[in-house]
Amino acid sequence: MRFFWCCCLFLFFLPDSKAQNSGWTLQQCIDHAIKNNLSVRQTQLNQNLAEQNLLQSKAGTLPSLNGSASNVYNFGQTIDPFTNTFATARVRSDRFSISSNLTLFSGLQQYNTIQANTLSLFASKQDLEKIKNDVSLNIATAFIQILFNRELLMNSRNQAQVTRLQVERTRKLVDAGGVARNVLLDLDAQLANEDLAVVNAENQFSLANLNLALLLDLKELADFSISVPDVAEPSASLLAQDAETIFRSAETGQPGMKAAEARVNSAAKSVLVAKGARYPTLSILGSFGTGYSGAAREIVGTSNTTIPIGFTQNGETVFTTARNFDYQLTPWSKQLDNNLNKTFGLTLQVPFFNGLQTYTGIERAKINFESARLNLETTRRDLRRTIHQAHADALNAWKKLEATRKSVEALTLSFENTEKRFNVGMLNSVEYNDAKNKLNQSKSTLLQAKYDYLFKVKVLDFYQGKPLTL
Repeated sequence: MRFFWCCCLFLFFLPDSKAQNSGWTLQQCIDHAIKNNLSVRQTQLNQNLAEQNLLQSKAGTLPSLNGSASNVYNFGQTIDPFTNTFATARVRSDRFSISSNLTLFSGLQQYNTIQANTLSLFASKQDLEKIKNDVSLNIATAFIQILFNRELLMNSRNQAQVTRLQVERTRKLVDAGGVARNVLLDLDAQLANEDLAVVNAENQFSLANLNLALLLDLKELADFSISVPDVAEPSASLLAQDAETIFRSAETGQPGMKAAEARVNSAAKSVLVAKGARYPTLSILGSFGTGYSGAAREIVGTSNTTIPIGFTQNGETVFTTARNFDYQLTPWSKQLDNNLNKTFGLTLQVPFFNGLQTYTGIERAKINFESARLNLETTRRDLRRTIHQAHADALNAWKKLEATRKSVEALTLSFENTEKRFNVGMLNSVEYNDAKNKLNQSKSTLLQAKYDYLFKVKVLDFYQGKPLTL
C-alpha cells in the first residue's frame, strides 16, 4: 500500500511535459512579430506606394481620353458661339466634347520612368525583407535571453537545494554534538545568499519574459511563456566558414545590399529621364464635339406683303412685294447634329529654353545617382565590418566557452573533494563555502558563455540567409 501511494504522489507531482511546451515557440514569436510590428507595417505601406508609382508610370503610356459637358446661361449682350450673332436676351447654351491624346515620343522618358519605378519597387520589397529580418533577429535575441535566464534560475535553485541539504545534515550533527554550532551558522548564511541569488534569477527570468512579450506587442503579458526547445550543445563546427566567405555570401544575398544596388540602378534611369527632357515631344490628338444654343432659329414658313414704295408721274401708287419669314427655335437634337465638329492632328513641342529647368533637373538626377552609389558603398563597407566583427566575437565566445568548460570540470572535481573533506571534519565551513561559491560562479559563467556563443553563431547564420532556429 505504501508503494501504491508513493507511485500516486510521484505521478501527481510529475511535470507535465505538454504544459511545459504549450508556450510560444521561436517561430511563432517571429511570425507574430512580423505580422504585427509597426515598422514592418509602415515599410509595407512604402512598398504599396512604390507599386502605385509603377502602375501610374505604365498607365502613362496609354492614350488619354477625356470628356466634357457644360450647360451655361448668358445674360446681356454677347456673341453666341454657335450663331455668331449678338444676343442680348437670356441665352442657354450646351457644349459636349470628347478628346484623346497620345504621346508618340518624348525622349524615352516614359520608358525610363517605368524602368526606374520597377527598380524602386524591387528596392522597397528588399527593404521590407530587411526589416523583417531585423525584427526576427531581435526576437531571437530576446528568446535566447529567456533560455539563458531560465537555465541560470535552475542552476541557482539546484545550488540552493544542495546547500539546504547540507544545512539539514549539519544541524543533525550539531544537535548530536559532533560539529560546532558556528559551522551551521556559516552554512545558514551561505543558504541565505543562495536564496537571494534564486530571487534575483527569478526576477531576471521574469524581466526577460516581459521583454519578449513587449516586443510582440501582446495585450496580455501575465500569462506569456515560451516553449523550451532542445538546444543542441554548441560546437566549433558552427564556425567552419571564415568571415570573408560569409561576407561574399551576404553581399549578394542580404536584402539591404539588394535594395542599395537597386536604388543605384533606379537613380541611373532617373538621369536618363531627366536627359529626355532635351528632346522634342511628338503627340497625336483627336477630338469630337457638338453644342446647342438657345439663340439658334430656323425658318418654318414665308408670306408676301404688298408695300407702297412711291408714285408715278400720273399720281398712281407704286407697290412692291416683301417676303416675310417665320422662325422657330432650332430643336436641340437637330442642333447637336448640325454643330458636330471633329479634330485630328499631330503636335510637336520643341524645348528651346525653359528657365534652366531641364539643366537643373539633369544635375539633380546626377547628384541623386552619386548619393545612391555612395550609399551602396557605405552599406557594403558596414556589412563587411559587421560580419568580420561578428565572426571575431563568435570565435572569442567559443574560446571563452571552452575555457569555462574546463574550469567547471576542474572546480567540480575540486568541490567534490572539498565536500568529502568537509563532511569528515577535515575542512571548516569557510573553505567549504568558498569552494562552492567558486563552482557556482563558474557554472553561471559557463551558461553565459554558452548562450553568448549560440547567439553570435545565429547572427552569422542570419547574414548567410539561414533561418533562425534553435
